[in-house]
Amino acid sequence: MKRKIILLSLMIFCLATVRAQSLNEIFDKAAELYNQKNYSDSYRYYSIIIRSEGANAGTKAAALYYAGESLINTSDYSAAATQFETLISDYPFSNYHELSLLRLGEIYYNSGTYRKCRERLFYFLEKYPGSAHLGTAYFWLAASYAAENKYYEAEEYFNLSISNATTNKYLVDAIYSLGAVYEKLGDYQEAISNYDELLSYYGDSDLAPLAQMRIGVCYFKIGDYTTTTLELSNPILEKLSDKSRIEKDYYLSNAFMRLGEYDKAEKLMSKLVVSDISEDTRRKITYNLGWIKFQHKDYEGAYEIFSSLNRTSNDTISVYALFWSAESKRYMNDREEADRLYREFIENYPNHPLASKVNLSKGALLFESATQKDAESILKHAAASDDLETKSRALTLLGELKLKEKKYAEARNYFSEALSVNNSYNEPYKRAKLGKGISEFYLNKYRDALNDLTFLYNKFRDFEKDKVNFYMAESYLFLSEYDNAIKHYNLAASDDRLLNKQVILGKAYAYFNKKDFPNSVYYFNDYLKKYGNEKISKEVKLRLADSYFGMKNFDKASAIYEDLFKKENAISSAQNYYQYCQALYKAGKTAQAVIEFSNLQKLFPYSNYTDDAQYVIGWIYFQQNQYDWAVDNYLRLIRKYPNSALIPIAYYSIGDSYYNMGQYDSALIYYEKVLNEYPNTSYIIDAVNGIQYSYIAKDEIDKAVKIIDDFIKRYPNQKYSDQFYLKKGDIFYSVGEYYKAINAYYDFINRYQTSALLKNAYYWLGKSAVNINNDTLAIAAFNQVLNLSLTSDISVSAALELSNLYSKQKQFDSAVETLNKVIGKTGESKRMPELLFARALIEVKSNNLEKAYQTFERVINYYDGTLFADKAKVETGKLELNQKRYESAIPLLREVAEKRLDDIGAEAQYYLGLSYMEQEQFNEAITAFVRVRSVFAAYDDWYTRSLLRLGDCYLKLNDKKLAREMYRAVLRRHNSGEYADEANKKLKRL
Repeated sequence: MKRKIILLSLMIFCLATVRAQSLNEIFDKAAELYNQKNYSDSYRYYSIIIRSEGANAGTKAAALYYAGESLINTSDYSAAATQFETLISDYPFSNYHELSLLRLGEIYYNSGTYRKCRERLFYFLEKYPGSAHLGTAYFWLAASYAAENKYYEAEEYFNLSISNATTNKYLVDAIYSLGAVYEKLGDYQEAISNYDELLSYYGDSDLAPLAQMRIGVCYFKIGDYTTTTLELSNPILEKLSDKSRIEKDYYLSNAFMRLGEYDKAEKLMSKLVVSDISEDTRRKITYNLGWIKFQHKDYEGAYEIFSSLNRTSNDTISVYALFWSAESKRYMNDREEADRLYREFIENYPNHPLASKVNLSKGALLFESATQKDAESILKHAAASDDLETKSRALTLLGELKLKEKKYAEARNYFSEALSVNNSYNEPYKRAKLGKGISEFYLNKYRDALNDLTFLYNKFRDFEKDKVNFYMAESYLFLSEYDNAIKHYNLAASDDRLLNKQVILGKAYAYFNKKDFPNSVYYFNDYLKKYGNEKISKEVKLRLADSYFGMKNFDKASAIYEDLFKKENAISSAQNYYQYCQALYKAGKTAQAVIEFSNLQKLFPYSNYTDDAQYVIGWIYFQQNQYDWAVDNYLRLIRKYPNSALIPIAYYSIGDSYYNMGQYDSALIYYEKVLNEYPNTSYIIDAVNGIQYSYIAKDEIDKAVKIIDDFIKRYPNQKYSDQFYLKKGDIFYSVGEYYKAINAYYDFINRYQTSALLKNAYYWLGKSAVNINNDTLAIAAFNQVLNLSLTSDISVSAALELSNLYSKQKQFDSAVETLNKVIGKTGESKRMPELLFARALIEVKSNNLEKAYQTFERVINYYDGTLFADKAKVETGKLELNQKRYESAIPLLREVAEKRLDDIGAEAQYYLGLSYMEQEQFNEAITAFVRVRSVFAAYDDWYTRSLLRLGDCYLKLNDKKLAREMYRAVLRRHNSGEYADEANKKLKRL
């Protein structure tokens, strides 16, 4: 019995071994078939193992996994899922459990079972958080959310899949998909960023052309049509599929259309409309082609397209096509048919959003046909629209209607309301902005007008540029900002006759008001030449005459005035007639001027110019040295116009007349009348000057001073008392009594410690001290001027005097410091080059040549054309000459010598000769010195020096005869002194 049991066990063992060997062979065969991609047969063999009772758990799990993979490859996803589900259920610890969960997520995603997809993938993430397939799991999770339009969840998991790039089999797809998610969320910049990343790092990917296209689409959606055209023109897009290429061309053509590049848009759309697209897309493209024809002003072609779209369907496009059919007819000037189509639209679609635009167009139609009352009514209906663009356009047209009616306040209100409902910078916005600016101009709100017009000018330079610039110019003109006015008149060049006329006239008045009379003459003449028959031509001629008057071309001015007053009878005002009289007088036609000044008093007896006219008659005789006649006419003014403001100056002028006749006592009577009868006028200063000169002529200085003292006693608080009292020191200074002047200025300083003239008193105190060689007092006085002010003209003079005194004492640092103190405060003072030049001279004296060169250069570069720039060139030339740098010295000296005919030119010419002489170029030196003699003979110093140097040059050339002549010429001019000594020495040597 025992033997039988052993034999049975042995038989069972042998059978099991055979079966195990058979299963291994089956598994190997299944794997071989799988690797040969014979998936149907590989599945059958794996199924044998799965059904076998003898296979162990590991083998069965492997068979289940590869059976699932085989089924996937035969596209039997449902059966594949069953294999994977069995594996994860029955063999949770298998090595294939992880991959099966991942496969299930993918299968459920592809079958649209997104909830089950996520269940398996979340289970995967929980069980295998460190998986080598983590990124791929995140990718399929994100994809499942995206498929259900759950974009925020999709964004989160796509980002996780990208951040786990090393474990993500679908990294490029994830980057592309995340871009697509951002597109769906409307975050186009983030979408572009992702697509750009894909192109930058994975440019060879199959998704690269699609990413490039999506970038172009994103730019289209954010309204950057220029960039859209660039991105959608990339050569990489040639690799797109036909379907994607159609989408690309659709967006590209629309971008061209938005940019106004209608030819390019039309070319693309014409291809698209016959391609394999849906009927809906075809109608959209056809509609766009009609709109392009409309923009090309091919209204007939546009009408044909819109009309066909309207007839062939009853969709949204047909409604819009009906509207544009009407618009096309309107622009074809077929107003009757346009009106019929507008009415058809309102009847069929009264509540359509376009209904308000139809009312707007109907209003515009009536506006254009001058039926303004009906237009206003219809436009008001359109302005009640909920569509903001229609509302804005209607309000703008209402504003333009009111502008035509010259109801500027109403116009401004309509334009303002139009702007308040329009936040985009479109055509209606710009028109409303312009209309508002023009309305404000006519309401005299020039600053407000400029705010609106300047906005248009800066932001939309080509929009209605003639009108914008014209009204900007007019606004600036009325604000007296003439340079800005002229700038914008020049930018308002137009072929429109009316606008051009106003531009020429505006420019003429702008130049006239800024006193640029040569230009105002040009433009007034231009206006009269082109529009001389206009009603305002007489006014223009008057301004032309005034311009010639301003140019001091009194002959032309008086001729135009005379023509206007005598031939055209255009005497419009006393002011014009007075200008005419002045023109005659200033043209030297004094006899005629006297007659016309007399006529003015008869023609305009109550005007403000009668006493002026009488005064000028006296002045004319005064200038002709007919002092008796001058006195008679000044006395006539006093008798005829006893209340005239000119009486004090008439008395003063009578005093001057008697003074010039040598009748000093009579002169003093009338000068003193000004002091006694008109003590509160500024004429007392002129009168005291007259008194001063009269008493000086009589050698009675003390009496002049006494009059000042008496006047101050009588009127101690008189407005001009400080100015009057300062004259006391001036009188002493003018006759060289410097000690008395010093006392007088000290007296003034003590008496008028808060006077604005205090610095003048200190200055003249310093000048008086200089004349008595009291440098200590002079320095103290000039310093006091600078303590009081560093910016006034007299402060500049004080600084220059003070620097000379310090320089004389060889205190060069103090001299420079004084000048720098004023230079730092004077800014753009006209005397800046004088200050700098003085500083440079001191720097030369102190042997600080580097600084001197810099300062001279500053004067030359920044103040070229001034006296001190030329002086700086001469001094720089002399410094270069001292350094033997002749090539630098000669151009500087020659430039000044050829340009100036004064002592500076003479000095430059002399040193130019010296430059040649030192180089032993004696013939060139002789030419230069001879020019001093012939051109600058009035300047004895340079003339004499040149004669001496000429003698030296002739001597070097061994022409002793001419050398003697030159030295003798010196002695004829100077019989003693240093020049005579030098000439005598040289003659003795000869």
